[in-house]
Amino acid sequence: MGLLYKKLQAYSRKFIKYQNLEKEIGKMTSSTNKNSSIEKLRNKENAQDSTEIEMNDSLEEIISILDKIETLIAPRTDK
Repeated sequence: MGLLYKKLQAYSRKFIKYQNLEKEIGKMTSSTNKNSSIEKLRNKENAQDSTEIEMNDSLEEIISILDKIETLIAPRTDK
């Protein structure tokens, strides 16, 4: 009976170790998912920033072109 009891204890210790490992793996996976989500948000923010920069550049070009057109259309008073 003593041998059976020792084997049972050994199996229960192994089972507890496996449970703890599963918990740790779950935590790591959860942490990885959170990090992945944070990284996705950062990438999205960076993409929005670059889009805003491109839009500002485009607006500056449009304003420059409109200024040139205005200069060409404006009545000349230097006759």
